[in-house]
Amino acid sequence: MTDLVAGTRRWPYGIALLAVALVPALLTDNPYYLRLGIQYGAIYAIVLAGLNVLIGGTGQVSLGHVGIFATAAYAGAYVGAAGLPWILTAVAAVTAALAVGLVIGFPALRLRGAYLALTTLAFGLLAIQLISAIPRVLAGAGATATVVDVPRPVLGPIVLTGNRGYYVFCILLAAPMVALARNVFWSQSGRQLQAVRDHEGAASTLGISIVPAKLGAFLFSAALAGLAGALYASFDPLLSPDNFKAEDSITFVIALLVGGLAAPVAGPVLGAAGSIVLVYLGQTYFRSYQALLTALVFLAILAFAPRGLGGLLRRTPLRRLLPGVGETLVQSAAKARATDAPRSPIEASDTGADATAVVAVGLSARENGDTTTVAHPAGTVLVERAPLLEVQDLVKSYGGVRAIDGVDFLVKSGDIHVLMGPNGSGKSTCLDVICGLAAADSGRVFLCGNDLTSMPAHARARAGIARTFQEIRLFPGMTVLENAMLGNPSRYRAWRQLLRTRGVAAEEREHAAEALALLEAWGLGEFASRAASDLSYGQRKMLELARAASRRPRVLLVDEPSAGLNPRWVASMVEALQALRAAGHTLLVVEHHQDVIADLADTVTVLDSGVVIAEGPPAAVQRDPRVVDVYLGPGAARLP
Repeated sequence: MTDLVAGTRRWPYGIALLAVALVPALLTDNPYYLRLGIQYGAIYAIVLAGLNVLIGGTGQVSLGHVGIFATAAYAGAYVGAAGLPWILTAVAAVTAALAVGLVIGFPALRLRGAYLALTTLAFGLLAIQLISAIPRVLAGAGATATVVDVPRPVLGPIVLTGNRGYYVFCILLAAPMVALARNVFWSQSGRQLQAVRDHEGAASTLGISIVPAKLGAFLFSAALAGLAGALYASFDPLLSPDNFKAEDSITFVIALLVGGLAAPVAGPVLGAAGSIVLVYLGQTYFRSYQALLTALVFLAILAFAPRGLGGLLRRTPLRRLLPGVGETLVQSAAKARATDAPRSPIEASDTGADATAVVAVGLSARENGDTTTVAHPAGTVLVERAPLLEVQDLVKSYGGVRAIDGVDFLVKSGDIHVLMGPNGSGKSTCLDVICGLAAADSGRVFLCGNDLTSMPAHARARAGIARTFQEIRLFPGMTVLENAMLGNPSRYRAWRQLLRTRGVAAEEREHAAEALALLEAWGLGEFASRAASDLSYGQRKMLELARAASRRPRVLLVDEPSAGLNPRWVASMVEALQALRAAGHTLLVVEHHQDVIADLADTVTVLDSGVVIAEGPPAAVQRDPRVVDVYLGPGAARLP
């Protein structure tokens, strides 16, 4: 496969890896070794590839995948025993796995951490008990729970009766499944999953719908577990519930951690290879201590290679041969910029026809700042800037405390509108309510005349609201460039990203080039391939602003951009915000520093105890007696 985003051909490495996996079929026809490779190599690789997307991608730990695997195996076994083609066996197995995955995933993925793991474990145990009961129910009280004589696949004139042929078949089927899972990590959908893993709130402000993202990852992993179950059904014709144990789910997770969590190819491939080695050593030399051997190896991996064998290989010269996602994206972006200049990285989106209104044709503009003049063939057109963001009577309480109480203000197109006030006055709460991270008790929010009040955060982000946070919320599991690329949504659906079509690859290259241009413009280009967690505090602030601006929002909400910065970084931040305004962005900024407000603000709204106490140009607001009383104490405005 040609990796267009990387700007290099990676398919020779894939073919070499596939050739290595097929070598055992050429060297031996020993049933033990081949069956070991089928079960713990190919079948495990497929299951682990799906689990890697779920656990490594979204951070959701499932301990119930053995239930999905077992259900799929039984569904495929019944279809195969009926003499139907193997393709129908696979379809039945995957369909059953998706059904069980939907039943498990939809309610479970509303939970997190240990609660999710325990819930999926309970569902896995339940699934095993149910499949144990079904054969008896179907055949009567005296029946056993064993399905006999499940045929091997028939591929035209080829009947895969021998272990060697079936091993080759399983490896050739596992390879594209691992490639599909790898494509997830190398796509915008994969970056969105990792954003959900690192911080759900910040992810939702980027337009990511959390529950569908988690459920999609769960169903993808269930589908691969279903395909693995179909292979297992044909692999072992004496299928029994005793073949499936609850601890198998834990074994899957351990194997993935050994291979390397979130490592797109190394995780499932090295995890499966490690499983083969451990099972062979345990059954051959440490029969009485197999569980102990597994535990010791796992502990050693955690101690000396916490990122698994894949992470260990990244410390070797192989890193130069097969650069990771971050390095490859930077190479691709640099190559794309050398051939095609990307569009302006901070250009604002079109705010829509309702953002401005033409009121007159003349030769002068009003003094109050509500109008501006623009060129027109018929003469100078006087344009009145209509409200782009309108907040009406917002109320939000936490317990018995009203954080904001009847807040009203308008943000005009092209302005920098500043919210100021003492600590605890409700400024950040106001931004939370506007962007949808907190639900208002009452009041309404309008954007370009459209009522957003009932919309969740991800829908408001898609409507044109972007957000930064007082406490920086980057995604530390990704590189600086990947963080910046997250602001740019893909035009393609997830299934096209999964198949990595030419259009998707070209779009990835374009987005990478735009993100790199933005990083370079704001002094972060040299850190593009480094982890976001490696940046200094000021650099992280700038990266978060760059990520939000790259969405080209209608309104950009910026929460205390200068907080915690030294004077040099404050100056850089002010320049960045001024550049955004010059590029056509509209900003609503929460700020304390009066010098920054004076440099930036067109309009200032002052909050105190959740109530608006003043509004107007910066100079007028700073002289308002109520504002002076709030900041300097009662009577300060009247001091000589």
